[in-house]
Amino acid sequence: MNYLAVGNPKPDGAKALGHITPFPYVFDFKSLKANVPGDGEKRMVFTATEDIGKFVATVTQLTTWEEHSEMKGDWVTFNQIISMVESILGGKFIPRYSILEQYSHSQKRLMSSTILRKKSQLD
Repeated sequence: MNYLAVGNPKPDGAKALGHITPFPYVFDFKSLKANVPGDGEKRMVFTATEDIGKFVATVTQLTTWEEHSEMKGDWVTFNQIISMVESILGGKFIPRYSILEQYSHSQKRLMSSTILRKKSQLD
């Protein structure tokens, strides 16, 4: 979730990055633009790096480890994030929604192989 702070125009906005190297991904807070996958209504899990660190620190102290440990952050959509940021910054975002059909065949294959690889890691 911390990556959402990249380009935060607030005076102490960089603090929200935690220990993440800044990289713009979906949101450009300075120009209030967003490159949103799909229609922006797909729910995703966003987790703050601090929460991941706390989870790992806690799990490493367990005397018995389960085969699988789970954690998750907040379930939100990109459109919900846009609404939250608009209310905080007081501006209106210009979202650019992209659909799968806009991507080339090779880009779709790359996305599919990445999804399948991640799915196999979870199985």
